[in-house]
Amino acid sequence: MTVTDIGSRVEMLVDDSLLAESRGLDFRLTSPVRCESAIVLDRPWEGEGAGAYASVLAFDGRFHLYYRAGVNTSGDDQDEGQCLCYAVSSDGVHWEKPDLGRVLFRGSRANNILMRGHECHNFTPVVDLNPACPPSERIKATAGYQPGGLFIYASADGLEFRRLFDTPAVTVGLLDSQNVLLYDPTAGRYRIYSRIYQPAVPDGPRLRSILNAESTDLEHWSQPVPNRYVQGPQPDELYTNATVTCPGAEHQLVAFPMRFVPDVDVVEPRRSPGISDAVFMSSRDGVLWDRRFMDSWIGGGLDERNWTQRSMMPARGILATDPEHFSVYVLEHYCWPDARIVRYELRRHGFASLHAGIQGGCVQSLPLRFTGSRLLLNARTAANGRIRVGIRDAATGRFVPGFAPEDSAVWRGDATGRAVDFGGGCLAALAGRPVALQFELELADLYAFQFSS
Repeated sequence: MTVTDIGSRVEMLVDDSLLAESRGLDFRLTSPVRCESAIVLDRPWEGEGAGAYASVLAFDGRFHLYYRAGVNTSGDDQDEGQCLCYAVSSDGVHWEKPDLGRVLFRGSRANNILMRGHECHNFTPVVDLNPACPPSERIKATAGYQPGGLFIYASADGLEFRRLFDTPAVTVGLLDSQNVLLYDPTAGRYRIYSRIYQPAVPDGPRLRSILNAESTDLEHWSQPVPNRYVQGPQPDELYTNATVTCPGAEHQLVAFPMRFVPDVDVVEPRRSPGISDAVFMSSRDGVLWDRRFMDSWIGGGLDERNWTQRSMMPARGILATDPEHFSVYVLEHYCWPDARIVRYELRRHGFASLHAGIQGGCVQSLPLRFTGSRLLLNARTAANGRIRVGIRDAATGRFVPGFAPEDSAVWRGDATGRAVDFGGGCLAALAGRPVALQFELELADLYAFQFSS
């Protein structure tokens, strides 16, 4: 019997990796809610095409936003006039473009330009989650493209960056898009997600798709290989990848690529044809990805200017802007005079759910081992909906005495982390013992669960 040790980590219901059997339930994707514009790209140095390949980070008690600006309308990726711009926020809602005093623009340094040069085309900072990372290198970044390759940079404060190695980390693929570096704490190694342009199936059309490479020391990298998918070869062009470790559930990687449909127009094209939206996918090992959700995660909506090429491009990063919510950021109106980066909000760890209608449904987990004394649910029900939880002995398949579904109180309401009442049963006594959870839902959504002390 294989038993998965989940300890006290958050387990999101975005795939069926921990599920043994289910009836009457279906997975549902949760689309974030559009909120306010974080920044409007209206400064003279930002220019047409600003806002692409943005990245949001949390460190030093504040939120940080990096984005491209000053793009040459000729489309030259190596234009030295390109800029990396910077904004900062204390809450993720209200953002300031500070006068950094670093780069001269039209005779003045009163601007938020962090650096200037061809590296700014796709310069993407991230926070290095490796516990062995020295403080002088806690912010990493990638930048580069063909033919020179993709290089790694480091910074102590997110403002002053230096190139770490003289040799590129990745030279394979089409590197002119946003390339993402991250530290995968489960695998104990670094990963770079980049892009390639190749057929998804033999003799098929060439599509933009995602490559990944790995390293234990940031200097020596494996040969990049295409992402693999549970559902098989993918039919979509994935222009970016925006891959991150999920805050608070770092063992699960999530990504929200911009899906690109070239040579298609809905309204008058802006600079070039094409339309796009954001999609969602997840992985537990960084190599095999689950794309069960093929619909838009974030679409263009009723705004016609979001239905032109390369709009709806997600920034890399997820910010925990309050205890109940995550915020993600999306470039809207790309190449329009009123281009902006907009904040979207969703419930914490609520990217998807197991949903039950009026007929109800039930799901049982694979054998698990946990630590803690409480079971917290991230869930919501209708006013007349309900959730009950049972716990089975993994060896016998029988309910543990005192932990049958009818022994637990009905869980009802809407919360991101409220405990199940097992009617006096001592959950801590089951810690470390192989068990299987059974969730019974009626008019309810279960987003995630977690054992806690």
